[in-house]
Formats: sequence, structure tokens, C-alpha cells
Amino acid sequence: MLDNKKGVSLIEVVVYIAVFAILVPTITIFYLTIRQNTAQTIDIQTVDNATAIAMNQLETEIKSASKIVATQSILEQDAGKIVFKDNSGSTISFAYLEELVNINGSEHIIGRIARIENAKTQWLTSATVDVNQFKIRLIQDSTGLMTSLNIDLSVQSIGNENFKELSLSTSFAFYPFTTEE
Repeated sequence: MLDNKKGVSLIEVVVYIAVFAILVPTITIFYLTIRQNTAQTIDIQTVDNATAIAMNQLETEIKSASKIVATQSILEQDAGKIVFKDNSGSTISFAYLEELVNINGSEHIIGRIARIENAKTQWLTSATVDVNQFKIRLIQDSTGLMTSLNIDLSVQSIGNENFKELSLSTSFAFYPFTTEE
């Protein structure tokens, strides 16, 4: 008998191929699932951050407003717009505007929230999210006095059609010195 084992037997090769055939698809599926979940997590964080930044800016400026000049969301269909005066007397508005942006080589029209002061537009939402809804409702008490502002906002990540939009509704109560003009 030969005690000299320098090669690999056919059975060992078949076993290695079988193990390899089982592991490769499993590892590939695992990797693709992690990639997909990571992409979804990034989309969720992008939308959450964009929404939080926009709502924080809105809340800060609206609560410090001295006068609400106009609100608009006619019949709950139109995009919202709020115009107010800050403590220095400057007129500031927040509005839903559409913008043409280039996404992965193709142009798309997306909705964004803008802060407009002295004809200067500052975007509150980035070009990586699409604002689908920005509605504003004025809440009044029984005497007709303005007490708060309700804002409905719906935002979706751009580039991932599988991502469901994030919708939120919030109310900002006015301080007693905020008046309606």
C-alpha cells in the first residue's frame, strides 16, 4: 500500500463543491439583504432629518412671530403658505414650491419647503427629499381668535420608489402676543 497521500480524493472535491454551493448563495443573500436594509435605513434617516430640520425652523420662527399676516391651504387641496412678521418687522413666508432637480442624470420636479425673506429663498428641505404635502390650517377659538396653526407635512425620499412616505401633523400654539393681521 502506498502511504504517500499528496493529492485530494474525488470524494473530498465533491464535498468541497457541495459546501461551497451551499455557502455562496447564503452569503450572497445575506449580503444583499444587509445592503437593502442599509439603504432603507439611510432613506428613513434622510427623511427624518429633513422633516425635523424643516419643522424645527418653522416652529422657532412661527412662535417668535409678532403677527401672522396670511395662511393658505384652500379647501385642503392647495399647498400651504404662511406669511408673518417677525419681531423686527420683516415679512417672512414659508411656502411649498416646486423645483426642477437633476437626479441620477434625469430631471425631476420635486416639492420643497422654502423660507422667503426680502426676495431671498432659503430651502428648508434638501433636494434629496420630495415634499408631497405641506398644508396649513389656522385653528381659532369660539370667538374667532387665532390660537394655533396646524401643519400637515408628507415627505418621501427621492431615488427609492419602495420607500413609503413619512407623514406627520403638528400644531404650533401661539403665544398671547401673536396677533392676526
